[in-house]
Amino acid sequence: MISPMPMDSDNDWERRRDERADLEMFADFREPGRTRFRVRTIDISRTGARIETLYRAEPGTHVWLTVADLAPIESIIRWVTRDMCGVQFLQPLHPSVFEHIKQKFPNSWR
Repeated sequence: MISPMPMDSDNDWERRRDERADLEMFADFREPGRTRFRVRTIDISRTGARIETLYRAEPGTHVWLTVADLAPIESIIRWVTRDMCGVQFLQPLHPSVFEHIKQKFPNSWR
């Protein structure tokens, strides 16, 4: 298993240079061994996503995020606010997978 890259603060998350999109996309979210539920994806990049949820998990929690029609993506929660959290994918999305998401939501990219 690849160790996730450390991030020191919310500002580190915002300083990412990966291409990302502001989206209105729903995804399935779950901790291992728990029931999945729907969350709203706010933005996504090859290395992570920002999601809207009232679910309270601690930073460092491993989760699975399923976006579009893709296989679940193993992730780790990096930060949490009142109604959002940031997840880092343990392995960046393959460029072709990222292109698939971009094609599925063509008007979202900046």
